[in-house]
Amino acid sequence: MIFWLIFTHLPPSAKNVKTVNHRQNKQQQGIAQQKIAAHRGVSAHYPENTFSAFDAARQASVHWIETDVSMLEDETLIIFHDDRQGRTVSGDKLVAESVWADFAAADAGLWKGKAFAGQNVPTLAELLVWQQQHDIGLNLEIKCHGGRQHRTAYQLSSVLTRTGTDDLIISSFDLQFLSILRQLRPDLCLASIHDEPVQVTTLLTDKISIDAAHLNHRLIRSAEDVAAFHEKGLDVRVWTVNDADRAARLFGWGVDMVISDDPEQIRTAVTSLSFG
Repeated sequence: MIFWLIFTHLPPSAKNVKTVNHRQNKQQQGIAQQKIAAHRGVSAHYPENTFSAFDAARQASVHWIETDVSMLEDETLIIFHDDRQGRTVSGDKLVAESVWADFAAADAGLWKGKAFAGQNVPTLAELLVWQQQHDIGLNLEIKCHGGRQHRTAYQLSSVLTRTGTDDLIISSFDLQFLSILRQLRPDLCLASIHDEPVQVTTLLTDKISIDAAHLNHRLIRSAEDVAAFHEKGLDVRVWTVNDADRAARLFGWGVDMVISDDPEQIRTAVTSLSFG
């Protein structure tokens, strides 16, 4: 309960008004009303952050994909979660010390099983081309490995200038990065990611203006918790929910989106709900 009291007593600011306007204009900005997103693609059954996982989401008629964007030392933006090689691709190099040649030939599927061998690590540019070919939204979680918030923000802005920003959400744990990006790109839909309740005290200050909070689903315990964010003009999207009963409860409390490793299973389980 302390969490929500801290949040709801934040001082108002001009940024808050702008955030409310973002919420009111969501449809005009292309922010879809679909409620379920595929976490790193359909990562329950396919190698995460690969085109096989993304294609599986599309074929399952999922309208949003959450994925991770990391910047290499040579400023190539790639679709990759970890701060170093080893878990999903062979090698042991830090992302912040790598160049594209270190990832271009890497096998990103074999770790999930021999049937997936030969999957590539996509670049962000490749993923955005793929998105333009399909009717699907992307929630890009930006990793700032080794700091480099300014460099990452400028490079991301440059890529998006070339490809467009339709049906995009930019999210990050790094509030400094989000603040820099907001100054560069006031047109973008931004979301901060939180694993700890106390972090929400920084959401509505003059230094940053976001449109949504992406929360560990365990932080949501009631409809009142969700309403506290909505009253401030913020959408509430929760991660990572793989239990159908939990998803149904969260939807009943009014969350705007559930992010899941197995989105088709979640959707099947909650189709009887009316979302309005």
